Amino acid sequence: MAWRRNGRNLLLLTTTWFYFLVFAQFALLHQVERLCTPLELKWVLGSMTLCGVAGALLAGARCGGSGLRWWIGSAQALAFLAAILAGHAGSSAGLWLPAALTGLALGVLTVAALAWVAERSIRLEAGVLVGGATGLAYLLANLPWVFQATPMRQGYVAAAAVCLGSIALFEGRRRTRKLNVRAPAEPSGKWQLWLAILLFAGLVWVDSAAFAWMQSLRSLRDAVWGEGLHLWSIGIVHLFAALATGYLLSIGRSVGVICLIGFAALLTGYAMVIALDLGLPGVWVYMSGVSMYSTALVAYPLLTQPEGSVARSAGRLFACAGWAASAMGIGMVEDLGRMPAVAWLVVAVLVIALPGSLQQGRCV
Repeated sequence: MAWRRNGRNLLLLTTTWFYFLVFAQFALLHQVERLCTPLELKWVLGSMTLCGVAGALLAGARCGGSGLRWWIGSAQALAFLAAILAGHAGSSAGLWLPAALTGLALGVLTVAALAWVAERSIRLEAGVLVGGATGLAYLLANLPWVFQATPMRQGYVAAAAVCLGSIALFEGRRRTRKLNVRAPAEPSGKWQLWLAILLFAGLVWVDSAAFAWMQSLRSLRDAVWGEGLHLWSIGIVHLFAALATGYLLSIGRSVGVICLIGFAALLTGYAMVIALDLGLPGVWVYMSGVSMYSTALVAYPLLTQPEGSVARSAGRLFACAGWAASAMGIGMVEDLGRMPAVAWLVVAVLVIALPGSLQQGRCV
């Protein structure tokens, strides 16, 4: 039945993004900050980034068809192992392997999960599925007993999540429902993916840098993310923004326009927080922008590529616009000790100039 198939798809995507948010972006990072020197931190996180890029490109090139279940299951097993190992690490030496495994596992899993959904959903469902999964992952990650837990406990929760996600792989005989999209037109269509990579890389870069800078301000972090009700409200904002974005994408609204609106929310929210000292309201606006562009990024390969090209396109998109751009944004703030205003200007040029060049697949 359709609701069972979509339920499994939603479970797989939600647990994958939840693991990324709770473990890769919080638990593992906090462990690295606690146990590593500044130089060791760069090398450990650098190894995770490189393995993430390699995993995404590898999955994009190799996973698919009858072996897709094996790719996802293997990546989930590696992710589980990484979370357990990181929780029991007692020194910086004990974090090298978990960091590398985390990057490799997530690099493969994020790409393979999209390829799995591409074989089991139609385009009308894809946007809503991605929006729901993205919003639920952010909501669950912001639950007070998850967000405020110790890194070890967060690792256990993330490990449990990927185990739960493996349920999606156990299905009866399925009837494949191919994505109902058309391929991008030539000759401009061959540049569509690389234009999208450039656009999303700019958004991820500036978001990673801005969020890292906001998290470095202790007074802001304690005031906004230190209260349980505040965390609930942030999670709910994420959920509704992601669901709204997924719906708009499913009815054919432009990815480029949604990215433009998302960037406007990022910039407005950041200005409210940093310049106007409007802590929680500014964070609400900022996080709505995060959910908007994140949903568009994940959904883009599903909405614009033929089924057989989803994994390859997702691998390139996530490797460049996800792993590499995120590392560059965080590294920029760490090296400069501030969030440069010129970064916002550069990305503003991208989100204004590129959306008109992006074509989106349509239902036929």
